[in-house]
Amino acid sequence: MPNYVAGVELFNKFKNYSIITEDNHWLWRGHLDNGGHGKVKVNRREFSIHRLALCITNNLDYDDKSFQVNHKRECKFPNCWNPEHLYKGTHKQNQEDRVSSMTHCKRGLHIWKEPNIGVRKDGRRYCRPCANIQVKNSYKRRMKNA
Repeated sequence: MPNYVAGVELFNKFKNYSIITEDNHWLWRGHLDNGGHGKVKVNRREFSIHRLALCITNNLDYDDKSFQVNHKRECKFPNCWNPEHLYKGTHKQNQEDRVSSMTHCKRGLHIWKEPNIGVRKDGRRYCRPCANIQVKNSYKRRMKNA
């Protein structure tokens, strides 16, 4: 893990590969993973830039798997690596943040509020109007093929 001086040098170097927005988001313009999170190589080792940023600023062990680095609810950019927009959390907290920030169903067609939200037996939530559309379309296909 880099020491504090090396961390400051890395921050300055990484800022050259970032766009700083008016809202103080530090948006990584380099390599991104499939989830849109920034990736960077230091001494031939690949790091998630948001995890590296939080670990450097809070003196945390990067390799400690007991936590994950989450974006605060107000930060909607997975490539943002501003430590002020990050917190040390859990997977469960990350999922709660994601669900609580949803405004529409995953198809973007319906508002994500009661009575549009249904709960399956396994606890997963779904969009009732979308499910109704799927049932109607399935019925129409069966009648067409009958």
